[in-house]
Amino acid sequence: MDTLDVTLAKALESNTSVLNLSNRELIAVPSQVAHMVTLTHLYLNNNKLMIPPDELSALQNLLEITLDHNSLPLLPSSLFSLHKLRYISASSNSFTCIPDGIGQLTALTQLWLNQCMLSHLPDSICQLHNLEKLSVRCNKLTELPSQFGNLSSLQWLNISDNKLHCLPSSMSHLNKLTYLNLSTNSLESLPTCISELGQLTILSLRYNPIRSVPDEFIIEMTNLTKFDVRDTSITSRPAHWKGLEYIQLSCDEENTRPGSVYSSTVYEDDLTQLDEVSSTT
Repeated sequence: MDTLDVTLAKALESNTSVLNLSNRELIAVPSQVAHMVTLTHLYLNNNKLMIPPDELSALQNLLEITLDHNSLPLLPSSLFSLHKLRYISASSNSFTCIPDGIGQLTALTQLWLNQCMLSHLPDSICQLHNLEKLSVRCNKLTELPSQFGNLSSLQWLNISDNKLHCLPSSMSHLNKLTYLNLSTNSLESLPTCISELGQLTILSLRYNPIRSVPDEFIIEMTNLTKFDVRDTSITSRPAHWKGLEYIQLSCDEENTRPGSVYSSTVYEDDLTQLDEVSSTT
């Protein structure tokens, strides 16, 4: 690996569009980065960044930035003037909130903020009408914004490992949503808004204190093929559920039978692969 100075000098000389400064133990973003106005992709993962970098506001052509595994106390406000930005990943930082300015990034299609310390999402996040993938798993969210359903382009949503007791009714407007992971929350009943998500194909409710799922829910979810309710209080499969390709239950003999279409191993791998593929696209 080139030294930092050599890497920066080469990038400036070549007017590069891609700069990878990951794994450099950086405490701050080098000042030279502000002069790299041709950058479209900037990677700053696995450093020790503590100060939100002001240099980023000069990168008006930036399309993608990753800031995973740093020590940033908040999402840099310098990002909010980058109106071409389509992809942000800033997981494993020390955020407790997201600034309202996030709503200015109307070109954003993917936002990954896993394993931070988020206690809420700002209402302005609902202005991201082009957002297709959102992952905020492993945070401390107790609720979602009431207008969450305004995210009309959303196709993939992971809000697992939070503290949600309910979902906003506006989520029924997420007409393009195909993947929804609600596992490890505090949902005691199935939110009615989910049954109106007609394009949903994969739904996980694992590790929630849910006791039952109404038959009409399954009947209405005509595209649902994978449904995970393991480690809930649901232990039997009603007759109306038999059309599903995978139904995971806590106490289901078919789950333990080798080669069963209800194999929990197959389903677990499928969900894991979805997360891994989605986070790298």
